[in-house]
Amino acid sequence: MKKFFLSIIYSSQFNAMTKARKDVNTILESLNFSKITVKYIYSRSRIIRSFRRLFLISILIRRIPRNSLFLIQFPTYFGSKIDYLLLSKCRRKGVKTILLIHDIEELRKNFSINQKKFSAVTRVMNESDFIISHSLPMTNVLKEIGIKTTIFELKLFDYLTTCKSDPQFNKRTINFAGNLNKSPFISELAKNKHIILNAFGAEPRFSLPKNVIYRGSFSPEKLTGEFNSGFGLIWDGDKINEMSGIGLYQKYNIPHKACMYLAAGVPVIAWSKSAIAPLVLRFGVGILVDNLSNIDVKLAKVSENEYQEMKENSRKLGIRLRKGFFLKQIIRKIKYLS
Repeated sequence: MKKFFLSIIYSSQFNAMTKARKDVNTILESLNFSKITVKYIYSRSRIIRSFRRLFLISILIRRIPRNSLFLIQFPTYFGSKIDYLLLSKCRRKGVKTILLIHDIEELRKNFSINQKKFSAVTRVMNESDFIISHSLPMTNVLKEIGIKTTIFELKLFDYLTTCKSDPQFNKRTINFAGNLNKSPFISELAKNKHIILNAFGAEPRFSLPKNVIYRGSFSPEKLTGEFNSGFGLIWDGDKINEMSGIGLYQKYNIPHKACMYLAAGVPVIAWSKSAIAPLVLRFGVGILVDNLSNIDVKLAKVSENEYQEMKENSRKLGIRLRKGFFLKQIIRKIKYLS
């Protein structure tokens, strides 16, 4: 069976080619998948957007041989109607399709599981042959909203890089990497005088508190070599006394920054109710917290021996992540079923 994957080149006005998507492409090519590239130029005109998307679908269908395997990274940002059309045409051509989920916008914005709100997603996903979700909680939601397609859990997103860190034991140091402008909890966390907070990312529009050490902005491949000590923090929202807002999405998704920390060999601090929490415990790569209000107390209880063990476990897991282990494992299972 011939194997293909869709690579979409987005216009500069609509850039969705993230590190995670690029790494998926690279790993698939290493597994002898052939790349089918299409260029999507965004337009403010709804009519022009629809025409361009339909034109892309017609090109795609002609380029995919019958009875092949075709992986699509979801969402495509073409819209649910176009996604459904693409998948249904593939089905009629005998092409087995795989949807690899990066994000489910409806789940990120609606935490009450209502089948009506998810009807468009359900229609699209049920037209695919296989789905790769982030986690078991995400899979359970998909089944609850009526997805009948075979689902596999990725567990962790691979993170391809040659740079890794050698963090030293420091029970006061917390590293946070991400969009600092969308991380208002940092200002509240910085009030804790018993921790050292390192911030990585594009320089924010606001002034960081004086006791936050701004480490700068790095490419995704270089960032993994910049952590000198402590833990990597996986948190979101605007509060530290509880996970809130967009942070609640962590109940289902696996944040890419978590995989980045682990690829770097850095133990993590994760929310106890997050989808990644069971993996943190299983692999022994960090600590779980209900909130960040007394994080200094939690860190103070970590001995140097315990930290070194978590660091070694993170190093071992990081080797897998940097080699594409998790996606390769799922693809082998799907190829066997195909």
